[in-house]
Amino acid sequence: MEIILALLPHLVGLRLEAVVVRAVGVRIDAATRTVRAACGVCGVWSSTVQGRYTRRLADVRLGGHEVLVVLTVRRFTCVNSGCQRRTFVEQVPGLTRRYARHTVLAASDLEAVAVALGGRAGSRLAQRLAVSVSRTTVIRMIRRMPDPQW
Repeated sequence: MEIILALLPHLVGLRLEAVVVRAVGVRIDAATRTVRAACGVCGVWSSTVQGRYTRRLADVRLGGHEVLVVLTVRRFTCVNSGCQRRTFVEQVPGLTRRYARHTVLAASDLEAVAVALGGRAGSRLAQRLAVSVSRTTVIRMIRRMPDPQW
């Protein structure tokens, strides 16, 4: 497991449960170690866990193989009675974003490909780099990016 953490340092804060290497890619089963999390709306810390579920995140390639991080995250109940959000999911800084299907590192690599090449060409290069995305996903990534500062 130490080898995986040396190659993928953005997974250091997680508890690695299994690493499965297959011909098509590498699957890393992981879970968070935190006991509590802060609500994304009001910022109040909560340790009341409502449930768990798994997120499947595509990560940067490793030795030419696709890497899939299957991350078990917890859904917390916001203890602030005045908050709009009743429940929230913990986010791992530097690894996850809300609703994302790629890790932060993989998304930044894909955004660079998207800006340089665009739709179809960007999709073809991403598949060559062992990250499967469609041309419409590449275009959506470009549209989501903030406008550059003048």
